[in-house]
Amino acid sequence: MKEYLLSRNSEQIKLHNTYCGEQPEFLLELLNAPEVLRLDGISVSCGGCYTKFLKHKYFLSKLDHSYGMALIMWNHTRDKTQTLSALFHDISIPVFSHAGDFFLGDSLKQEASETMTSEIIRNSSQVMSFLEKNNISLSDVDDYKKYPLADNDKPRLAADRLETQLHFPLSIGSISLDVAKEIYKDITILRNEDDNPELGFKSLKYAEQFANIALDSDKKYYRSFEAITNNQMIVMILENVIKEGLINKEDIFIKTEKQIIDIIKTSGSRRLKSIWMYFEELHDKHKITVTAAEPFGNKLYVSKVNVKKRYIDPLVKAETGIYRISELSKAINESLKNYNNEVDNFYASVDIDF
Repeated sequence: MKEYLLSRNSEQIKLHNTYCGEQPEFLLELLNAPEVLRLDGISVSCGGCYTKFLKHKYFLSKLDHSYGMALIMWNHTRDKTQTLSALFHDISIPVFSHAGDFFLGDSLKQEASETMTSEIIRNSSQVMSFLEKNNISLSDVDDYKKYPLADNDKPRLAADRLETQLHFPLSIGSISLDVAKEIYKDITILRNEDDNPELGFKSLKYAEQFANIALDSDKKYYRSFEAITNNQMIVMILENVIKEGLINKEDIFIKTEKQIIDIIKTSGSRRLKSIWMYFEELHDKHKITVTAAEPFGNKLYVSKVNVKKRYIDPLVKAETGIYRISELSKAINESLKNYNNEVDNFYASVDIDF
């Protein structure tokens, strides 16, 4: 427990405290479970933090995100099972996060690894002991998608998306801590079109601001050519590490990124070391070229993949009722419409020298 809590950046501590002033003991009890603590060695940036693409103020881990999401759920529900489902929702995430989903052939939904959540929890003696002691069934906490405040279909807002779109922009300096706090404090629970509870906003100002932040993050990072190239190169790296017999496929679900990187750097494979060194120099020494036509060449690494769009169209409470922000803001409506109409028909390529 203390190992993780003391490792957090001061800004992360303040953000977590904003999510929920109370840090419940039952959450703290589970932070030192090996399967949970492993998430502190998995990057939210899908490995992008190891390249020169973005300047991260600090390493943002999947545990930072999962713990933050759990605090959001506890703050708004005071429901132990829903809160635990949030803490465990990424417990089966592979190394390099959704780049690992690319490796598993799931670039569009990026949910392939979630099928292992139940198995990993079931095999955790510490987590299972906790659940039994508290009379909580595995089926109540192994699928966060059953709780609409935790997860729902895009473009709706849920705790998972809320935490991601506040914490990640904060970690790369595109928003300030004060902005993140102001947005979060405007969050409330509303009823959506299906009469289900959904996180939403009390005011149009913050709903519009948050929608813009989420759209900006998706365009400039998650679906950028740089990020897609990062993810595709991670796929190539994992394929080669497995092919050379240094790890097996199961290891990507139980090891940390540092462990994988150390295996590469201490291996006797010059090729693997060259590939990783090249990856670390992406967007600095090695630049990405974007073209409409597919480029050809013996020394080109080409990326073209369909990636899910992460835009959010949150609910907002107005004097006359509850609406999606796109129904009240012409600017947001146009932005989302244009973004939805964008087609991934470009190619990103980099020269390779290994």
